[in-house]
Amino acid sequence: MLEKLRFYVRHSINDLRVNGQRTIFALLCIAAGVAAIVSLQTLGVMIDGELTSGLQDSNGGDLQLRPSERENIDEDLMAEGEEAGVLETTGTAILGGDGGDNRYYFTQDGYDQIADWFTTTYPGVELTPLTVVAGGHGPLGPSSIINLRTDEDEAFLLSYIVDVDAYPLYGVRETVDDQPLSEVLAEPTDIVISENLADSLDAEIGDTLRVNGSSTDFTLAGIVPTDSEGGIENMGGSMFGYFYLDIDSAPLFDSADLGISAIFIKLPDLSDVEGVQAAFSAEYDYLYSETTGDLEAENTEVSDTLNQLVMVMGLVSLLIGGIGIVNTMMVVVSRRTNEIAVLKTIGLEGEQVTVLFLVEAVLMGIFGSVIGIGLGWLAAYAFKGIAGTFVVQSLTLRITPEPALTGLVVGVLVTAIFGFIPTLAAGSVRPNLVLRPNEGIVPRSGRAQSLLALLVVLAALSLVAQPLIGDLLSASVVRLIAGGLAAGLGLVAGALLVVGRMQAGKAWQRRLLLVVVLAAAGFGFGYLVPALLILTGTFIVVGVLYIILWTLILVIGRFFPAGGLVDLKVALRAMVATKGRGASTLLALVIGVFTLSLITMLASAVSDRLQDLVESEAGGNVFIFASGQEGVVDQVEARLDELDGVNSYTVVGSYNVDLVAFEDMSAGEIVPYDEIQARVDAEISAPAFGPGHSQDPLTNIMSTVDERGVNSNLPDVDFYAGRQLNESDTGQRNIVIPANDTTLAAGFDVGDRLTFEIASSEDAEPITFEI
Repeated sequence: MLEKLRFYVRHSINDLRVNGQRTIFALLCIAAGVAAIVSLQTLGVMIDGELTSGLQDSNGGDLQLRPSERENIDEDLMAEGEEAGVLETTGTAILGGDGGDNRYYFTQDGYDQIADWFTTTYPGVELTPLTVVAGGHGPLGPSSIINLRTDEDEAFLLSYIVDVDAYPLYGVRETVDDQPLSEVLAEPTDIVISENLADSLDAEIGDTLRVNGSSTDFTLAGIVPTDSEGGIENMGGSMFGYFYLDIDSAPLFDSADLGISAIFIKLPDLSDVEGVQAAFSAEYDYLYSETTGDLEAENTEVSDTLNQLVMVMGLVSLLIGGIGIVNTMMVVVSRRTNEIAVLKTIGLEGEQVTVLFLVEAVLMGIFGSVIGIGLGWLAAYAFKGIAGTFVVQSLTLRITPEPALTGLVVGVLVTAIFGFIPTLAAGSVRPNLVLRPNEGIVPRSGRAQSLLALLVVLAALSLVAQPLIGDLLSASVVRLIAGGLAAGLGLVAGALLVVGRMQAGKAWQRRLLLVVVLAAAGFGFGYLVPALLILTGTFIVVGVLYIILWTLILVIGRFFPAGGLVDLKVALRAMVATKGRGASTLLALVIGVFTLSLITMLASAVSDRLQDLVESEAGGNVFIFASGQEGVVDQVEARLDELDGVNSYTVVGSYNVDLVAFEDMSAGEIVPYDEIQARVDAEISAPAFGPGHSQDPLTNIMSTVDERGVNSNLPDVDFYAGRQLNESDTGQRNIVIPANDTTLAAGFDVGDRLTFEIASSEDAEPITFEI
């Protein structure tokens, strides 16, 4: 056995050397796919390493405290914090929030209360606050800066007003020339900005910068790398930029423009961080806390999703290259029919010839995969900068065995699988070709044999794909469907084997048992490997495309007018003679172009959709956020009235409200809030949110009312019922609300009346609007 294996390996290596260019082409097909897998998975490992390491730095400490999570704020819980003097609200809605939740932040008294609790309960603890411009970090909205030297400006910025002597509790924050924040921010009027913001502002050290909400301009004292504030939490900062100010700069802002958005905690004992979190949550149940463990779990989930995505992309690349492998193996077999005939005349059986060529395919897979691994690592190094922008951190190249092993295994398996069918044709070559060497035509495998081989390839590829798709097809119904499909394929395979081996004297019961066993085994295979559904669908689509291309080549080759051109006529005949190989080559080209086109179209669709959202559904293509000093809105309106090119504009104001009741005009009754909520609860199961989360979707949606002019720039949206506001609604208490599961479950309809109370005013009368 070992001697036979040596013969197979030596013979295959020699054949690979003799085939020259064809071998190189096949190796490149394999290497390209494996390189895609290795590079993408290596990037995934690098991203995972960054996301799951340095967690104390990313989290700001062992424990990070926030007024609430960023969405679905429970107003009742927040009210507890306001009554205790720990929290305050700006009285306006979060931009982009689900229905517009209030913006909350810690008061200075609240910070002192929390600091006293920690220092008393856990002596030796260190705390530092993150104070921000109201309109800065986290849930407080966007800040903006103008460079007075270049007149460049940038909005949607994150602000970090920190105690430079204590911040950060872990890690360091240094400028691009290696100076710490504590040395650079020497004066209250000094400011440090991120590198991407400096590029946007065309800023240089010493420039004068104006920050919204401040009565004093700032001097640019330093620039930090964009990834200084790394992690998914700083995604906005990586896109638009951020800036640092020392806590001594706080008096330069109106107190209404500042708020403590987060508190970072460094514990003296790290053995019971979760216990500290539990004790704190019991004391302050209206606040949200996040440990490094919580952050690691979130980041791991993101990393796992990215890894699944990149692996599927790599597998697609390898499958495209697999078509090239099939072509190469078919050419190799067709060019070596005489050699195969000689091998058979000296005693090799058909199965041994098949094994010989299968060994050659495996060797190609090994060599191509090794080349692909090297190329993959080079590609990962080349693209690590681009990948780092997605996680807002610089990535370090990590050479780990897992991507290389995955690439090698998948590359070899896919190569062997795709080389399987051509090797069957090699085993069917007859020895009598030695006597007629000019008739080196590869015999076709029988239909039954080819179909069985196709089923084997389908099952093998499903096994390769299953670990890559993970839990994508984990639903029981999907698994049952996959099991039923596999059972049907098992019946077909059993029938083919029975028919192919039907001999006299064989009991029909035994043949029937074989069919039943294969069907049962098929069901189990499909249930455990639901990737079979995807592969079967892919095979069907590819088969249809192959037939179309094969027919197209045949039609063009036979009926396209040559016009008396001899070269064209010869080319058309050659197309018809090799239509199978031509169709498979075109198929690879179609799949590759389709993949690139799909990516391009998706990118274009996302861009067009964003533009449509801004221009049509939001009612404009420029947004101005007026925050800070009183009277800014009036100044902006006066300036817009003077500017050329401003076709129209509208001012939008937002008010926090409480829904009191609604008048159901069709039933002729007034429905109080509790009954409205009961209707919604009966129809909708509220998600189980954590501390600081609202479990009342009605409150989330009906907590704000926006006012705007009705003579211009109204969103161009489709209506579920009723109409858009128009000039006839000026001065009228008419309202447009979203039609979603919650409002429809509440029973709201056109003509009904909603009654609200202004949340921030105790003296204001309730206001009733008609839908």
